[in-house]
Amino acid sequence: TIEADIPNSDFVFGEVEVNIIDRTAKVSNLNFKVDGTTLLTADSLVFMDDDVTLKYAKLAGIEGSYKIDDDVLTYGANSVVLGDVNIATVKTILEAIKSDPASVMSSLNSLSIGEFELTDMSLKVSFGVEEAMSATGQISISGVKNGAVKSLSISGSMDDKEGLIDGNPLNGDLTKLSVSGLRFVDLFEVLILGKPVTDQLAQAFGIDNVTIEGLNFATSGQDTTVGLTNGSVKIADSVIKDFSLKGLELSDGIDIVKAGEVHFKGLDLSIDFTSETAVTQNAARLYGITDIGIKDAFFDDTGEELSIADISLSGVVIEDEIIVKGKTSIGGLRIPLLLISEMDTSVASQIGEITGTDVFVVSLSSAIDFDTAKGSLGTEIDFGAEGFAKAKLLLELADLDVAKVKQANQATDILEAMQVW
Repeated sequence: TIEADIPNSDFVFGEVEVNIIDRTAKVSNLNFKVDGTTLLTADSLVFMDDDVTLKYAKLAGIEGSYKIDDDVLTYGANSVVLGDVNIATVKTILEAIKSDPASVMSSLNSLSIGEFELTDMSLKVSFGVEEAMSATGQISISGVKNGAVKSLSISGSMDDKEGLIDGNPLNGDLTKLSVSGLRFVDLFEVLILGKPVTDQLAQAFGIDNVTIEGLNFATSGQDTTVGLTNGSVKIADSVIKDFSLKGLELSDGIDIVKAGEVHFKGLDLSIDFTSETAVTQNAARLYGITDIGIKDAFFDDTGEELSIADISLSGVVIEDEIIVKGKTSIGGLRIPLLLISEMDTSVASQIGEITGTDVFVVSLSSAIDFDTAKGSLGTEIDFGAEGFAKAKLLLELADLDVAKVKQANQATDILEAMQVW
């Protein structure tokens, strides 16, 4: 079948062991050639099937290469495992590729695979004697059905010395990335066919859960680096229920940003973020976000360090597209007096004399309570700084025209908002 489907191909193998009762077979010393050139070898192939399903197949000890002039692509893997593959659906896809390429995407919806696992994969591209790119990794997929993947797991490393991927040299490694629910057919239609992405983004391509562990990425010369200890995303009903990152580090070679933890909840993915009008109209309700938190944040701008112990937005309540309750707080904001002196040296000097340190530490919180039934708005602001007395400010507004407030919040620019009043 392979030789019939691929012109000028030759598929040879060594010893074959067959168990008719169990419907299993083992083939050793496989060799696949095209135009007389060996493209792939494998130590063994073990498989078990029936008339409908490939129950199990394992190809082990895989090696291969492809050469054009002095450029060589070398590849291999410890093993490839397939389980519970619906044979008819695979044949349908192969026939579509040969006779009706336009129907390939729709035929992918019928693909049914219980398990796919690629272990100890290696890939290397060489230009002459110079290695241009190398990659290693593992891929595990389970539950492929109806154009979606129940679970997908990837890990590995890559070193792209020549910038083959995006034109810039880069390297990185990933301990593990896990995704569940991905509708790969929808993703392919956007990436390959260029179909509109808005509706698919609203559904997050079917993804309901993502976890990531141990990400490190850098461009050549360490101009840009990214580091992440772990992260997770949970999605349901077109809403990011929970987003969390821990141990985040970013740098562009000059500025450095670090955060012990970043999280938010409630982002509404049904908003068309490609529309300026939709973005503006949903800004008043923070795009559905009800909770934001950043802990142990650190910023280094050309040697001037700024750190924050905690930033948070919590207790958000939204009514008729506007925020009626919520609290914002900043704790442990450490501002170097050197940074303040660049704006006003006398202020920086006075703060230093009072605090006896070279850092100004500030905390601030603000809470609102908007009673739309009574038309009253209450605001409470707390401010504190090390070496200074704490201050609290209470503001009360009454008899507000709630209808106009809502109308102003829907305005697309400042002039439109001013006209409401």
